Amino acid sequence: MSTEVTPSAVQSPSPVRGPAKREQILRGALAVFAEHGYAGTSMDRVASGARVSKPTLYSHFQSKEKLFLSVCGWVNTQHLRWSPPPSPVCSADLSGWLKRQLSQWLAAARRPENVFVLRSALSESLRFPELGELYTRAVLDPLYDWLLETFDAQPSLATSDRTALADYLCAGLLTLTVFTEIMHGLERLAIPCEQWIASMVDLVLGQPQTVPLLPPAEKPAAFEVPPQPGPEAADRREQLLQEAMAVFLAHGYAGTSMDMVAQATGVSKPTLYTYFQDKEGLFSELIARVTIRRSILPLQPMLATLPPPVLLKRQATAILAKADDQEYVALLRLVLSESVRFPELIRLYVGTVAEPGHRYLSRYLMACRWHRFPPEMGALLLIGPIIGLVLLQSLLHSKVLSSVERERFVDCVVGLLVGSADP
Repeated sequence: MSTEVTPSAVQSPSPVRGPAKREQILRGALAVFAEHGYAGTSMDRVASGARVSKPTLYSHFQSKEKLFLSVCGWVNTQHLRWSPPPSPVCSADLSGWLKRQLSQWLAAARRPENVFVLRSALSESLRFPELGELYTRAVLDPLYDWLLETFDAQPSLATSDRTALADYLCAGLLTLTVFTEIMHGLERLAIPCEQWIASMVDLVLGQPQTVPLLPPAEKPAAFEVPPQPGPEAADRREQLLQEAMAVFLAHGYAGTSMDMVAQATGVSKPTLYTYFQDKEGLFSELIARVTIRRSILPLQPMLATLPPPVLLKRQATAILAKADDQEYVALLRLVLSESVRFPELIRLYVGTVAEPGHRYLSRYLMACRWHRFPPEMGALLLIGPIIGLVLLQSLLHSKVLSSVERERFVDCVVGLLVGSADP
């Protein structure tokens, strides 16, 4: 049984110092932070995981905050580097060469140490905003510069907006990394990483895949949502959700109970349970409230009336606006932070947003008879880079990619997907 003590309460005549001991602590701390997250990690846990005494630990790092930043900085110098290959002057097989290089970049980005820094930069961006810049400067900015150099050397891309193409691929690859290593969403969508990379490259280079012609559909499929209550009940439900959101954001998922929500909302627990079956159901509804109900459902009445390019542009713009939605950003940060200890939060997020959103867009593209790419892949090619830019602008704050002009980015994404000559 361990006893809580402060560093000053323990007398140690000669704590061991030196580079080897420091690296031992950093390696142990990395494993502990990766397993328990920042909030779930204590200096006691780190000392035990690194197999050092608390006096030795505190002789190297005076606080958990300093230790955490030191771990991220150490990972940056040891692992978080990608060395781009020389860009070809003109490649006869640019498509195949680019796919191989981006696959190698993804393999480096998916290393456990790099995923740890990415997750930390996303989930702890409020407490440690410098982590986002650390990650993007080491991993994404070199990729962006290399893509620009590569595209500039290709005569076939002379009329394209090469900056927008580099933005598109960087944002798409960020989403791919997050979706595979943190959200674990591709497993549920049954789409291989290599297929996603190949489709992005084919799209950027104007090489559509061959897909059988789809039969015409009677009308675009609407988003699947449960029946909504009447106006009075809907207003009361929205009020409960607003107050519940404040409780979750203040206390976190683990620290919130239905008793606390009932007290904050001023209703009895039986009344609260008539609206939400349990805490998980309530949290799922909070996710839906700040995602699909704000960025997808408002466009439902226009599905059958707007031309596909116009609708897709409005849809992309609505999703990209989530970067300015403070409730959404705070809730996403909470999910990413606490999912280390509560993996069910990722399952809730993917099941509430990613899966139905992807299914909705896939069915819409199928109904429009778009067959340049399979509808399931076409949906990812649209929303993947958009979500990546949301993460870059709301959580990572990359100096290069966060300054991307949104309207220009949306025009590029939709232009690529509809097959315009000059994206």
